[in-house]
Amino acid sequence: ELVIQDRVDLVEVVGNIQYTMKKRVHDRIVSLRDQMKRLLSSYSFNKPRDLVLQWSQRIDELDKSLSLAATHLLESAHVRHVSFEKRLEALSPRNVVLRGYAIVRKDHRIVTTARELAEGDLAEIQFKDNSVAARVERK
Repeated sequence: ELVIQDRVDLVEVVGNIQYTMKKRVHDRIVSLRDQMKRLLSSYSFNKPRDLVLQWSQRIDELDKSLSLAATHLLESAHVRHVSFEKRLEALSPRNVVLRGYAIVRKDHRIVTTARELAEGDLAEIQFKDNSVAARVERK
């Protein structure tokens, strides 16, 4: 009777200890889960992610802005290039003679004023279709 009574008490004590341990482990798991949920939803936990998202958006905006600026710059440079090209073409000696003007050269240098030529000098006059040699005569 004494042995059996001790065994019953011992089983009850072991059962109580087991129940208490299960309850404490369960309560601790629930507590840690709640703490983790609070941390995951807290501002300080989400701030780095929010900052990364903000900077990512800013980088996208800057990328678009840079792309637009580069496109505008290239288009502007192209327009200036075409404009300079047309000006150069209009001023080229070939196009000047096509408009009815002639180019006078003395010693392979272009003559721009009559004072550069003296009577008797040999000069070359270039027209749109051909060049001719001429001797200078004063009027």
